[in-house]
Amino acid sequence: MKHRWIYTIALVIVSLALVAVQCGGGEENSGEQNGTEATESGAESGSEISEADIEKGKQLYQANACATCHGELGHGDGPAGAALDPKPRAFNKVADYKQGSSADEIANTLLTGVPGTGMAAYAHLSEEDRMALAKYVVHLQGM
Repeated sequence: MKHRWIYTIALVIVSLALVAVQCGGGEENSGEQNGTEATESGAESGSEISEADIEKGKQLYQANACATCHGELGHGDGPAGAALDPKPRAFNKVADYKQGSSADEIANTLLTGVPGTGMAAYAHLSEEDRMALAKYVVHLQGM
């Protein structure tokens, strides 16, 4: 009985550690975005989001398993997100953004992460990739 209790505690600790570190570990598909407008405003001052930006950002969203916490369409409803406190950002709730909702501000959040939350820093991504991912998040704000 004592060994079962230790095994259960170890399993819970490992599970929580994976959620906290990954907040996106797994390969979820963010779904097809058919009928998307060619450009969107709100990316950054004087910039628009092209179909190429959306496609590259979508690939990065999938490769970094963002959907695991944020959900396929960025509604904060990913399977790992349920275990996080605070819950992952729902990208379509722009008023709730604490560090800004423009592509520049989101790219900075990707660089630094959000201390005290499950949002890890993605400083390992190049500046170009962080911006592409940020533009995809801006695209998801309208979903």
